[in-house]
Amino acid sequence: MVLPPPVNRNLFDAAEAEGLGLETLPATLEEAVQVAEESEFLRKVLPEGLSKRYFSEELKRCAALRNAPDQAEHERVYYFNAI
Repeated sequence: MVLPPPVNRNLFDAAEAEGLGLETLPATLEEAVQVAEESEFLRKVLPEGLSKRYFSEELKRCAALRNAPDQAEHERVYYFNAI
């Protein structure tokens, strides 16, 4: 992975960020799982059976969060229960 050169602009302003050729982060958990599934790096380091199972379970978690009546409460119960 090669890092791009530093950018000295306000990237929170879409007009300033436009045209710089920067990649954006996935907007949803589902998109993040899809990017991970397509990752050449992960394909190399994770056994196929493990990666298929992991991505399947992550998509189930995404669906559970998306379908929860209160997403904040769902995250608190399932991800921050020990706090």
